[in-house]
Amino acid sequence: MCVGDLERKRVLIAEDTVVVAQLYAADFKRAGFEPEVVHSGEAALERLASSTQFAALVLDIGLPGVDGRDVLAWVQGDEARRSMPVVVVSGRDDEHTRTLVLRLGARDLISKPVWPGQLVMRVSRLLDA
Repeated sequence: MCVGDLERKRVLIAEDTVVVAQLYAADFKRAGFEPEVVHSGEAALERLASSTQFAALVLDIGLPGVDGRDVLAWVQGDEARRSMPVVVVSGRDDEHTRTLVLRLGARDLISKPVWPGQLVMRVSRLLDA
């Protein structure tokens, strides 16, 4: 596997609920991805700003500290990461939230609870597109 393949498989999961983050990470591992988990918006920004390249970002909107919307806005403002697919996972599935996150640059919004495998499938489709 070349370096590009490794980068293609690396996914950052920003989810503040530890058990939920562990479930997402386990699903991604089973599908052959290399998930990395952070539990706050600040930690997500720190990892995204590092030299590590992620193929995709799974982002909870309701993160403590720096909100997921601010993380999404930072990604869209960073030329090197703007093309990285961001899938937002949220307990809020109203029209306002959906419109806002898609306008901010998210490629998809999935409502909680997320069924096993659904998140991996949607991220995989975005990466294959």
